[in-house]
Amino acid sequence: MEPWVPLDKAWMLGAFIGGGGGTAIGLLGAMAGVLAPRGIGRRAVLGAMLAFVLIGLGLVAAGVVGLIVGQPFHVWFWLLQPGVIFAFVTGPLIPVVARRYAQAEQRRLDAESLRRG
Repeated sequence: MEPWVPLDKAWMLGAFIGGGGGTAIGLLGAMAGVLAPRGIGRRAVLGAMLAFVLIGLGLVAAGVVGLIVGQPFHVWFWLLQPGVIFAFVTGPLIPVVARRYAQAEQRRLDAESLRRG
């Protein structure tokens, strides 16, 4: 079986998926840390987090398929490793960020009821 990615191009796969995706997830985490306590951008932040989980699960599936069909290490590893990180780091943080948005909404409602008297 011919490798899906030649050995001399595999480093680019790791750099783009791992480096680019890791940077994007880091920026998303920073956005969530700044915006969630303020109650801003709930749909965008949680939607992007869910998108990364789905992308991660897709990468895991592709990596497992590559492993099963006998692709070389340099092919399946750069799919499986970032996929696991994307899915199983971002995924458990979705309820945490959603809770921060709920707390911000509750603070807003409490402040509004105080203003009304």
